[in-house]
Amino acid sequence: LTALHFSLSQKPDLLMVSEVRSREEILEILRAGGRGIKVIAGFIANSVLDTVLQVQALGIPLVSLIGAVHLILAQKIVRRICLYCREQVEVSRDYGDFMGTGDSPLWLFRGKGCEMCNFTGYRGQAIISEILPFSSEVKSFFLRNPSPEEIRKDLGKFLLHSFLDEGKAKVLAGITTMEEITRVMQ
Repeated sequence: LTALHFSLSQKPDLLMVSEVRSREEILEILRAGGRGIKVIAGFIANSVLDTVLQVQALGIPLVSLIGAVHLILAQKIVRRICLYCREQVEVSRDYGDFMGTGDSPLWLFRGKGCEMCNFTGYRGQAIISEILPFSSEVKSFFLRNPSPEEIRKDLGKFLLHSFLDEGKAKVLAGITTMEEITRVMQ
């Protein structure tokens, strides 16, 4: 917190905080955002939902986020399909239903394994993310001071896109596999 106070005393245009852990740090960051300082802050959380619930659990009223926060972004790292051994395979119709492609045959990619990827079928990493922009609808939702149960139930409808949506898009683009998306979503 002392380092944060020192940084803010320098009146920066932009402040990056790698890991926010306490109520006091959140309040200080919100004050800075309210004064026009652009703040990029990191939380240890599994999703946008977890971040909002974590802030609320620390006793920060969600209404206080409205003037200082523009969006919440959560990211997960997925393994990329190895380009050296990538092959196209036809998958069952169950995948088509899940992926939203209907009854038509669905061809996806997988890595069969080679020396370049240590026979894992994966080489490198990509990011999937979910984004909660602070739209007028989100602001109205937070003004109601929702309970944790209401947040769990309703916050997903405000997401620009979810981990699952972006994961499916990366699977269809041949970047990663559905098994990998399933693994990181657990």
